[in-house]
Amino acid sequence: MLKKFIKIIPTFGKNEEQIGLRNMLVHKNIKGYPVSELEVVGEIIPSIEDLFLTERLLKAYKVAQLDEEKIKPKRQDIWTFLENGPQSDFFELLEKGDIREIAYYLCNMSKFGMTHGITQGKTHYEKIKSDPEYRNWLGLFMTDKLIRLAEALGVIALENPEQGEYGSSILLNIDGIIEKIENYMRISILPPGIEGGLFRLSTRKGGIHHRDILAIYTAWRCSRLLENVKDPSICEIGAGIGKAAFYAHLLKINKYTIIDLPYINIIQGFYLIKSLPRSNILLYGESNNNNDNFISILPDWYFNKVRDKRFDLVLNEDSFPEINEKIVKSYLKQIKTNTKSYFLSINQESQNTMMIKNLDQHIVSQLILEEGGFDQIYRFLYWMREGYVEELYKINR
Repeated sequence: MLKKFIKIIPTFGKNEEQIGLRNMLVHKNIKGYPVSELEVVGEIIPSIEDLFLTERLLKAYKVAQLDEEKIKPKRQDIWTFLENGPQSDFFELLEKGDIREIAYYLCNMSKFGMTHGITQGKTHYEKIKSDPEYRNWLGLFMTDKLIRLAEALGVIALENPEQGEYGSSILLNIDGIIEKIENYMRISILPPGIEGGLFRLSTRKGGIHHRDILAIYTAWRCSRLLENVKDPSICEIGAGIGKAAFYAHLLKINKYTIIDLPYINIIQGFYLIKSLPRSNILLYGESNNNNDNFISILPDWYFNKVRDKRFDLVLNEDSFPEINEKIVKSYLKQIKTNTKSYFLSINQESQNTMMIKNLDQHIVSQLILEEGGFDQIYRFLYWMREGYVEELYKINR
């Protein structure tokens, strides 16, 4: 069941918090935005299939844990903070081991701690519910992302504040913008409503979240970079909930590997198996039955075991700066071995704290320069988020 919240365009920018939020918008002139609504995906009660899926996910997780014990990797970074803080409720549930409780959590993960920093999380969920002004801003933020995607694809004209009234080029309604994007990409961009508790932009055909919109752009960029490669293979290191893999699959990229922390593999497996029920999705320890077309979800430490030249492109979006520097350097070294052509980085360079004492974030391009073996093809401002840079590197052997 979807509950809708009518969004009225607010006068924004009165206080320090609002100014900070407004700066996150690509289009600062919000008066030109189409009026839209937010909806929230209602509570989802696990089905029998969800319980079986949860058991399958936990089996893969336990196998990964056992194998990880043999390696005993050490890590201190922002994920250490998240595991011991906002995401700790998920670990408590895993320790308890009740299948029904874990299945319920996964069905409604958007309102629990596990998705903090990934899609929504408990704190953000409560703020959206209780703060109408923030909810209004979030509607603007998601609309801003949708308009920006349409501009990046070239299906609507890019705004120019030097020519005429700024904002006049984006007076289409939300449904009209989505129709233009779908006609260009030749896919339906509206995701399935399987994320209980998630607040999304409401459209005539369904809801869409700003993380969906970012993932659409990423999958599109990858598909364009590999458009001349037969049966391209992509690896994404740090894949969030798995949305880029979902859209890449819709764009006919059938060989996709996710590398992430074992407990995050659980939510990625849940999201992708539910979203793509007819697709071949493999968890750690499972056999692929000699079928090369599959989405594979693997623990982070497994990346060093991937055979040479397995991938055409390795992707990292919004995580390398927050991962332990030694681990990032290990990834970069291995990318030169198991990747044929490209490394695509979409990251910020703020060098902010990792929420761990004496640890700050780092800049990907600097680590690449130190590592060597990568030729930069391009570096430009990322279309979809303020303060992010998109960089493409060619593997130089």
